[in-house]
Amino acid sequence: MESYEKILEDIRDEVSFGYETVRVYREPGLQALQIGYSISPTGEPLTGEQAGDWQREWVVIGYAECCGDPIFIDSLAEGFPVYTAIHGEGSWEAKQIAVSLEAFGRALSLWQPLQMGENIP
Repeated sequence: MESYEKILEDIRDEVSFGYETVRVYREPGLQALQIGYSISPTGEPLTGEQAGDWQREWVVIGYAECCGDPIFIDSLAEGFPVYTAIHGEGSWEAKQIAVSLEAFGRALSLWQPLQMGENIP
């Protein structure tokens, strides 16, 4: 199975639609995105096993700029499904937004020409 880091290399860094911008990161910035989600600023784990906890296998790959909601993958699931969750609610309710990281990247690449006022290829 291809690593999620390799797939991220081919995904656009930023795509805007309307008032929202989605930002996607890759190494070396990927590790810093985990602070406040899976690890604290001092390095302690923030993950748990209960419903509503941040799960150990979730890896933040970006965020929705307007509201700051994280975009993350399940690093253990085949294809690395992509999720988001509302930030600041006290618990994490993951909502799937793409069946795989590759599909998420394709969707962003299709949106890019529209934001530039071009036709979809």
